[in-house]
Amino acid sequence: MQSLPFVVHGEWEYAWPMYTILPAASLFFNLGYRLSHRLLVSFSFYKGIQNVAEQERFRQNVCSICHCVPVVIGLFVAIVSDPVMTRGRPLGQHYNAVGYGTLCYSAGYFTFALPWAWYYYCSTGGKETQHLMLAIHHVTVLVAGFCYLIGHTCAFYGAAAYACMEFTNWFFVTHVMLHQARCGRRRLVQLNYALLVVFFAICRCGIGTYLLAEFSRDLGQFRSTYAAEWGLVVVQYLIYVFVYALSWFFIWLELGPALKERRRASVEARRAARGSAGGAPGRGQRGIGKRMSSSRVAPAGPGSTAFGLGGAADTSVYNTPDGTPPGIGSKVRVGPGSFDGTDRP
Repeated sequence: MQSLPFVVHGEWEYAWPMYTILPAASLFFNLGYRLSHRLLVSFSFYKGIQNVAEQERFRQNVCSICHCVPVVIGLFVAIVSDPVMTRGRPLGQHYNAVGYGTLCYSAGYFTFALPWAWYYYCSTGGKETQHLMLAIHHVTVLVAGFCYLIGHTCAFYGAAAYACMEFTNWFFVTHVMLHQARCGRRRLVQLNYALLVVFFAICRCGIGTYLLAEFSRDLGQFRSTYAAEWGLVVVQYLIYVFVYALSWFFIWLELGPALKERRRASVEARRAARGSAGGAPGRGQRGIGKRMSSSRVAPAGPGSTAFGLGGAADTSVYNTPDGTPPGIGSKVRVGPGSFDGTDRP
């Protein structure tokens, strides 16, 4: 695939969203975060959050929702309205005004989110490493976004990947906010969490992995005589690999404890069965032992707190440093910078 001559477009015709939407979005999120307290304080669920730090994190998550919803819609429109992106999947320069404007809006959000994460990391003396990882994640996303804003490269793969990631945040940020507000509507919490698990697996692990394979194949066929264009494409590809490798890692962190618990319960059940079979008991005694072992050990499943899908909200999650659930499950702790309620990678 031979790319067109590589040119960095900074003129108004192409880059006008960078000069208008980006600063406007930056002002919207920075002022909105500071002024939203006056609006939210009239709601009982917000007044129920007594801790000031938790209120600040709740408002940050409100900003996150205001970011991820328009971003997904904008990128979806950019993809479906541009046949060159969907059919050609260009790695070289390709300008899409809707996608460009959406990324400028997202960059404006990160002018708020990045300093916010860094501030909380520094305010704790470096003890809450999840905020450092969050800041690193934001920088990574910004680099990938500005690669397109500067060079207009990897339009399709960047838009599709970012849309899939932000779509899962619709459900994850909602999940965190429901716990922060101590929502007592159990079925709503369970339904939202079930949708989160399903769409995380579909969008990040399923679609994301498929697109990574296609991205790798297209990269092998890409040709350009411009070193700058090659550099931007390679940087975006490496960021793509890094981010979606983390998605698989986070899935393992979420499912790993449940799988280990199921394996442990199975081992205990077999040991109990062997113990009840000691002394060569009769057929009836073996049946009794089997029934006793099965009643004593209940393997963890999707409805158990080991997976986090069932049961009411566990208030112990508020003992975490940031006052939010340690993972997307109710009792499963995940690594820093993953499911922290503020734009997982």
